[in-house]
Amino acid sequence: MALNSRLCKASAITSILLSTVAVAGSSASKMWRHAQVTNEGKPVQALELKSRDDRYEKETEVKQSSVLQIAPDRLLVSVNNTVYLLDGKKKILWETVVGKMINVPPLVDSRDRIYGIGFDVTQFRVDSLTEEYETFGRDIMGTHSYYTQINSFRDGQHLVVESLQFYRDGNLCYPKCPMAKDSLEDWDGEHLLWKTDFPAKAKLHVQGDKIFAVERKRNSVVLEEIEIPKTPAGSKG
Repeated sequence: MALNSRLCKASAITSILLSTVAVAGSSASKMWRHAQVTNEGKPVQALELKSRDDRYEKETEVKQSSVLQIAPDRLLVSVNNTVYLLDGKKKILWETVVGKMINVPPLVDSRDRIYGIGFDVTQFRVDSLTEEYETFGRDIMGTHSYYTQINSFRDGQHLVVESLQFYRDGNLCYPKCPMAKDSLEDWDGEHLLWKTDFPAKAKLHVQGDKIFAVERKRNSVVLEEIEIPKTPAGSKG
């Protein structure tokens, strides 16, 4: 893609500015260290990263942004539906637009794959070397549910929480009633392993092989361990 020309477009909209220096850390995986770069602790010039939307060929207002250090010399930055990979000097290694607005910061799993969730029940995966991306998810037509949380789990797996709040707000109840709880899904790459109920509005927490729902109430915090289904997704057993 014409990266330099796209970054030089004039714009008066909101953007995200990065002016931090690289932070030393433990040894990273070989994939992220294939082009080691450091700035030796010296301040670097601020970098302005634009929000983009290829569907309309224009820059758009920033509604979501995140900065995640995935290795001592690598930053993963998301701005709306755009994902950037930066080196230790904040040089852009690649950028890609993933189609839909990113709900929460993406993650890098134990196999160095980048995953994230977008609006509706859409997920995306980005190849860290080629910048190519693909979207995937459950094949659902007309749903008003949407993903709200994503977390790494076990070797190469990730968990996502699907909110059903739309139906609890008194809207059309489909495909089942009542919908008192949200849903928790476990994915291995692009393959759905299992799905189970998850307390509405609770925060997802993973500790080793255990999954917890953490719900904050007015005078207490409720910690509930989620039982992992023994029956795989799509099985009738």
